[in-house]
Amino acid sequence: MVESLLKLGAVFLLVHVPGDKIVVYGFLLLVVASIDTLIYILICFRKYVACRIQNIRWDPYLAKDVVGFTGWTLFGQLTTVARSAALIILLNQYFTPVVVAPRAIAMNIATQSNMLAT
Repeated sequence: MVESLLKLGAVFLLVHVPGDKIVVYGFLLLVVASIDTLIYILICFRKYVACRIQNIRWDPYLAKDVVGFTGWTLFGQLTTVARSAALIILLNQYFTPVVVAPRAIAMNIATQSNMLAT
C-alpha cells in the first residue's frame, strides 16, 4: 500500500518538477523502489528471527528444494515478461505510438490498482 501511495505521490509531484518529465519520473520510481525495498528489509530483520544472520550451515536437501522452486518461479516470470514484450513489439509493428502509449499507461494503472487491491 505504501508503494502504491508513493508512486501516486510521484505522479502528482511530476507536475510541479521542471525538466524532462520522463527522466524525472524514472528517478522518482527509482526512489520509490529503493524506499520500498528498505522497508521490506527492515521489517524482515526486525520481525522474523529466521531472517537474521546466524550460524550458516549447508543443507543440500533444502538447497535442492529452494533451487527447484526458484527455477520454476523464474521461468514463470520470464514467460510473463516475454509475453508482454512480444505484445508491445507487435503493437509497435502494426500501429502507431498513439496506440502503444495508451496501452502502456493503462497497463501501469492496472498493475498499480491490482497491487493496491492485493
